[in-house]
Amino acid sequence: MSITTALENHKFKNPYSNDYSKIIDYLLKTIGYANKFYVEIGCNDTIPYDNTRFLKELNWNGIWIDSCDTVPILDNDKKVGTRLKNKSIKIHHVTKENINSLFKQYYIPNSFDFLCLDLGLNVFWIWKELTYT
Repeated sequence: MSITTALENHKFKNPYSNDYSKIIDYLLKTIGYANKFYVEIGCNDTIPYDNTRFLKELNWNGIWIDSCDTVPILDNDKKVGTRLKNKSIKIHHVTKENINSLFKQYYIPNSFDFLCLDLGLNVFWIWKELTYT
């Protein structure tokens, strides 16, 4: 069975679901997980469709890190203001120079089940530098 067919047939019901959530859910159920801990860097606001929001709803533990402490308030796709982000989000500008120290600062386990890096063009360089143990 192709991965596309498997994903189309995968039963996933969650109010926070999106295509990424369905893929993540399928992969974790297929390959398994150990400690139900996630790290998402570049998480926006965790509402309503960030990549790991549904893991939190499934009682996983984890950490959200983002560089901006506010998000836009939209009305018909027009920005009408800003608001502060969810208080559980750690605010840091993540770089290849500070990624390992941030993992230490927040006591991220040496082994965890899911990492999401959503940092645009910097993902490769940050991933390459990640040596936290």
